[in-house]
Amino acid sequence: MSQQKDLETKLVEDPPITIDVMLSTTTMKLSELSKLNAGEVVLLNQKVNEDLTIAFNGKIVGKVELLSVDGNYAIKINEIVGG
Repeated sequence: MSQQKDLETKLVEDPPITIDVMLSTTTMKLSELSKLNAGEVVLLNQKVNEDLTIAFNGKIVGKVELLSVDGNYAIKINEIVGG
């Protein structure tokens, strides 16, 4: 089998997915948004110790905890939702 065919087969059998970790949201008026400057702080709705939402290819699949490992962000899976 050619290398190209091997790659195509692998992509079908084990396709890459996008993992999104949603930190939080907030709502503000457009007039407030337009007045923001670099260095200003915007408060979000998520508490520091609350689990974050994780989605695979845009579908919410669970709750995770944000960690730091060797200077990089990492996540710990705390809950899987759906089926």
